[in-house]
Amino acid sequence: MPGKKVLLVEGSDDEHVLKHICGERGVGQLDEVKPQGDVLRLLENLPVRLKESDVEALGVVVDADTDLAARWQSLHDRLTKAGYQNVPAHPAPTGTILAPPSDSLLPRVGVWIMPDNQTRGILEDFLRFLVPPGSGLFTHVQSSVAGIPPAEKRFTQLAEPKAIIHTWLAWQEVPGRPLGTAITAKFLDANVAQVDVLVAWLKRLFFPWLTGCPQAEATPNHPTSPPSQPSSIWTPPATRIPSTNATARSSASSTSCASPPDEPNRNKHPSAQTAPAP
Repeated sequence: MPGKKVLLVEGSDDEHVLKHICGERGVGQLDEVKPQGDVLRLLENLPVRLKESDVEALGVVVDADTDLAARWQSLHDRLTKAGYQNVPAHPAPTGTILAPPSDSLLPRVGVWIMPDNQTRGILEDFLRFLVPPGSGLFTHVQSSVAGIPPAEKRFTQLAEPKAIIHTWLAWQEVPGRPLGTAITAKFLDANVAQVDVLVAWLKRLFFPWLTGCPQAEATPNHPTSPPSQPSSIWTPPATRIPSTNATARSSASSTSCASPPDEPNRNKHPSAQTAPAP
């Protein structure tokens, strides 16, 4: 029986964005898309999750924040200590995927560092790629945020992309949609090239038999052949995605990457505990 497919993310915004991208793009079913509350908790929990013998593939999505090299080093050190070999000195631009040592029960592991594995930034920097190009409204949003008098600016420079994206969403036909449902509502376009790269990484990591990924070598406890259960893909309204695009593992306790729950309108905050997904 195939092992679990688990994706660890920082906060609930990351969770819902990834679930809605998966739904829009026909990525198969995952057993968990689990917000950890913040990056420090994620890094603390990572070694424990790597030791779970029933996990076949484990993905990690974190923000680079202000220092991409430091963020990668923190992951590099934990993966090396856990027993992964030949962990690269730098993250791969298309997302990093590591095969487990052949004599271990470690899972296949993947790392994506927002926004694009190459630059510093956060989730909302990635979402700026999803704004329709050439939008005069978005240009006005950017100039409006930039024009806030310094004495009145309540957010840090790192958080400015959050202010820009949420202002963009506040000025849509239905103002204030949460980040995930804004993708389904087409206020953010999940069919841009930058999303193609993220989706390809997710499929290589969790469904390598669909991509011919050479990194996915079978181990006794983690076979890489497709599960025998029927396909299960959530299709957003007005979007038809053939069920043959992905193979899913059905379970009553599973959390589907491709089946977003109702999304709370809240932002992740480093000090905030993340409530369970509704």
